[in-house]
Amino acid sequence: MNYRINRLSNKDMRFYLLPNVFRMLFSRPGFILPVHPPILSFHMLFVVLLRRIMRPLIGCLLLGCSFPAVAQLVELDACSGNLERCITEADTLYEMCFNVKPAPTCAFKKFEMDWDDGKIETFNQAGPLQIKHVYDLRSFIKNCGNGSNKVYKLFIVTDCPGDNKGVQLTFKLKPRADFKVPDACRSQAVYFQNQSCPITNDTEFAWDFGDGTNSTNVSPSHTFPTTQSNYTVKLTATNSCGTSTKSVSVPIKSTPVASYTTSGYTLFNQDTVVCLPNGGTLTLDGTVSLDESRYRWTISPSSYKFIQNTSSSSPITKVQFTETGEYTITLTALNDCGTSAPLICKHRVEDLPEVKLATQPDACEPISYSLTTPTPGATYTFNGQPLAAGTSVNAPVSTAPYIVRGELNSRCGRRTVADTFYVQAPQAVQITAPGRTTAVCVGSARFPVQVNLPGGTWEGTGKAYIETQGNNVFFNPRTAGQYNLIYLRGTSACQRADTIRIAVEGGQVSVQNIAACDRVPFVKLQGSPAGGTWRSTAFPNAIRNDTLFMQGVTGDIVGLTYEYNFGQSGCPARANATVSIGRPRAEFTVSGVCSGSAVQIQNNSSGSSTFQWTLNGQNISTERVPALSLPSGTNRLLLTVGTAGCVDTTSRVLRIVAAPTPVTFTPSQTTGCSPMTVTFAVAGTASPDVQYSWNYGNGTSSQTFQATSQTYRNQTRQAQTYRVVLTASNSCGVQSYTTTLTTRPLVLAEIGVDSTTFRCSPARIRFSNRSTGQTQPATWLWDDGTSPLSSTADTLSHLFSARDSTRTFRVQLIAAGECGRDSDNVAIRVSPSQVKALMTLNKPEACPGEPIAFRDATTPKPDRVIWRFSDGTVSTDPNPQHSFPQPNTTYTISLTALTACGYDSTRRTIRTTQPPAGDFRTGAPFTCTEQAIRFTSLANPANRFRWDFGDGSALDSVNVSPIHTYQAMGNKTVTLTVFGSSAACKTEIKKQVEVRAKPKASFTVEGGQELCAPATVRLVSTTTDANQWQWYISDGRTLAGSTVEVPLMPGQFDVSLVASFNGVCRDSVGQRSVLRGISCAVHAPDAFTPNKDGIGDIWTLFGEGIERIRLLRIRSRWGEVIFEGKDFPANSQQSSEGWDGTFNGVPMPAGAYTYEADLLLKGEKSERFVGSLTLIR
Repeated sequence: MNYRINRLSNKDMRFYLLPNVFRMLFSRPGFILPVHPPILSFHMLFVVLLRRIMRPLIGCLLLGCSFPAVAQLVELDACSGNLERCITEADTLYEMCFNVKPAPTCAFKKFEMDWDDGKIETFNQAGPLQIKHVYDLRSFIKNCGNGSNKVYKLFIVTDCPGDNKGVQLTFKLKPRADFKVPDACRSQAVYFQNQSCPITNDTEFAWDFGDGTNSTNVSPSHTFPTTQSNYTVKLTATNSCGTSTKSVSVPIKSTPVASYTTSGYTLFNQDTVVCLPNGGTLTLDGTVSLDESRYRWTISPSSYKFIQNTSSSSPITKVQFTETGEYTITLTALNDCGTSAPLICKHRVEDLPEVKLATQPDACEPISYSLTTPTPGATYTFNGQPLAAGTSVNAPVSTAPYIVRGELNSRCGRRTVADTFYVQAPQAVQITAPGRTTAVCVGSARFPVQVNLPGGTWEGTGKAYIETQGNNVFFNPRTAGQYNLIYLRGTSACQRADTIRIAVEGGQVSVQNIAACDRVPFVKLQGSPAGGTWRSTAFPNAIRNDTLFMQGVTGDIVGLTYEYNFGQSGCPARANATVSIGRPRAEFTVSGVCSGSAVQIQNNSSGSSTFQWTLNGQNISTERVPALSLPSGTNRLLLTVGTAGCVDTTSRVLRIVAAPTPVTFTPSQTTGCSPMTVTFAVAGTASPDVQYSWNYGNGTSSQTFQATSQTYRNQTRQAQTYRVVLTASNSCGVQSYTTTLTTRPLVLAEIGVDSTTFRCSPARIRFSNRSTGQTQPATWLWDDGTSPLSSTADTLSHLFSARDSTRTFRVQLIAAGECGRDSDNVAIRVSPSQVKALMTLNKPEACPGEPIAFRDATTPKPDRVIWRFSDGTVSTDPNPQHSFPQPNTTYTISLTALTACGYDSTRRTIRTTQPPAGDFRTGAPFTCTEQAIRFTSLANPANRFRWDFGDGSALDSVNVSPIHTYQAMGNKTVTLTVFGSSAACKTEIKKQVEVRAKPKASFTVEGGQELCAPATVRLVSTTTDANQWQWYISDGRTLAGSTVEVPLMPGQFDVSLVASFNGVCRDSVGQRSVLRGISCAVHAPDAFTPNKDGIGDIWTLFGEGIERIRLLRIRSRWGEVIFEGKDFPANSQQSSEGWDGTFNGVPMPAGAYTYEADLLLKGEKSERFVGSLTLIR
């Protein structure tokens, strides 16, 4: 076998070998060392060679060995055939046989074999000999080869010095052609999805589209002629292992035409009627449409539902209507070629008609019966005889019922109604419950009242307390008293009655609500009649007899219940009372504390009935709100409130103050230039009873007696005034003082220009001086080299000129006054009258679509440019970018430059080149997660490229034909970008790859793994994400399907399952000896001798494959059962697991007996056996 390595310099070899040889020789298997970049492809082979060859060599160097002049290597080849094997998708486990022959110069005694599948074997045998190894190819096969062959690099090392050899074993999959075709639309391209296995570089595909055209692409697209309605497409897949062909008939479709048929309706005079009594269902079959692939049903109104797992997109859908009316059903047919015009039909839904039949009450005397408001068109019968409307029939007294029927036919069937009544002699009625005289407590639960015959009415004084619930009657004892309850049934002479008496015992109690102070120790409670019981839920321990003790009682109101028992039955009566506990609270507020004015008091006390006001220690009033006049200074006002012996107090300290005195202040200056700083001097002293506030007129304020200094700024053109206010206030009055400050503005310069600020040379421009605050002559600076000009004139003019390019002159005005100086500028642009159009291009030629930068180089710089390109495009951008669509074409570019003073134009040409060509093919039309797929570039390898796999992974610009593994499902857009002379010169090729979930192969065995043969066992695939299943039985049988039935003969069988999605996404699983068919046999002894010698003392059944004896029954010759055993094992001599020749412990006589046995055999198979046996004594 030949290995290719990169060329290394001597320096590279020394760098790598010297420090790493011994570490690689004696490191553990699988240990990977860091390597020098030039020898990455060499590294793995180098490690193997060093381990396998250099270990003996190092040993020889250390111990001393002699070497032959010419090395003779051990031979390793296949026992039959060569080392390139063609396999099928069933070959998940493949056994290889190898011949191992020693070299002529050294006969080895043992050797080590590296199978390159993670396994290394040591053989302690001399050669020549044959060795075998089983390769597990499930992962390779289930992924359909991952777009490549499976290669194993085998290596053998013997115990002879330098005796080793490496060979390459290659597995290749035989091809299986398969493909998928979407809807083929007339005059449109059809994209075929190649689902063959494998799709590798050495697999060739030949497509015959059935119209005389062919293709060798992996997944081609094709547009069929419109001369036929159907074409047979054939795909042939070929590699060195064989050829496979698949043909599919492809219909050519157009825009679909919607049509449907219906069933489940009745036709009346060309009107389709759906009947609700028949289920209200209508079956709609849209498969009679033309060229459709999908369906969309809409129904209006919405009183319906889809049933039997159909929907609005089912080909054949079933609808159940819930209401009558006219329904509009619309079918739209769809396929990949378009959408049909909607097909709209109307259907009527009807129900059975209503038939009127009045209810006839029962009677006890003969009556004459006639129909009341009969339904027109309906037929009526009386006890089976016709009964016409307007006629009557006699109904004498009878024990049999009278039955009246009415029928009416409609388009949906017949509606039938019936009424049954009796004409019988009156029967005695009786109230069966409660008893004739009953006593109950008022307010107790209602109780049932029952009669022997239903249909009557209730009267008497107890009628008001009768309540009904369905067919049940109850008496509710809401009010005490004596009540008669009468039950009446029938009328007039037919009426019968029964009466009972109900005594409702009980009475009313009265209680008195009490108000008490929270300071009293207890309160006496009052209830009538006396002798009852008081209770409190909140304070159960606070009541003793008729006394409420206040200790521990909280809250303002205590709820109490008084209970008294009336009558001999002890019927309780209850009433609720409250004890209101007085808790006085003193509270008041005072306003109007100014000297010389009345004081206003607001009394906010609660829970109080008495008031005592005390001023400075003297009682002054007992009114709730007194009228007071307080002296100046500090006063103390006390309020005492009380109720039921409880009091509370509160007090306030009041200060009577005088109104503020007038205030004045003096500013440090009242007029000045901005910014003007001012301080303020206040006359007099501050009073502690007065609040002071300043408003400085400039948006600021303060709350102190002395003012803060302020700076006033004027940024306007006019003098500005500020109003400063000092305010002194308290609750008794307000005083204020105001003064005005004036701030003059700073000098503000401003230039005015007559006409525009842009002129053509030469230009005389007139200016105006619009400055404010100036008191001195203005200075003008022209920025054209002329001398400054000092002037007091409001207007003046100046001449400007420009020769070669547009010039900007910065004209400056300087204004001065007593409040400072200021300046203003204006830009005057003057352009020459001559214009020269010029342009710059960044490249003379470019690819189609590649942007070219154009730059305007006109002098002077134009106000506007117009670019015209000979492909019809126009741009006004000064520096546009433009690309041209056609290759190998010369384009003309013209530039027109315009200024306010003139224009000019110029032309250039540019030529486009050919864009880079490119395409790629995918290893398969779809792939699975965690399964590699190869993308093969068909572009020129000399061009730069970039792969985008559409899953957010890193872009690949290194591998020309990369292999990529997707981690997530979905449709991925793979993009190959091929670049030309620049990054902008490129071609993008996009293709879709479907990524599916990776199948997980597994299966179960139904019916047991061991069973009596012949038998049938079911193999059930539990694989996920698969639609193809192939089963392989170790006896050579192959079956297909998710569930298969396997006839089983005697023997042990291995089972392998290969599951895939369309043959591309694969997984396999196998189980050894999972099925075991055994030869089952049942033996019944003809005779037995229960003589307790340990031989044949128990009669039972023997054999192979018997799971259990479900039933064994022994009968005497007269048919009497003398032994019966259930659920015990066969082949046993235990006394409890067979017949010991006795019946109820008594030995049975010698003679003939019969047996019946039900056996459970392997594989849950039941068998019944009947025969005879002989007991010998």
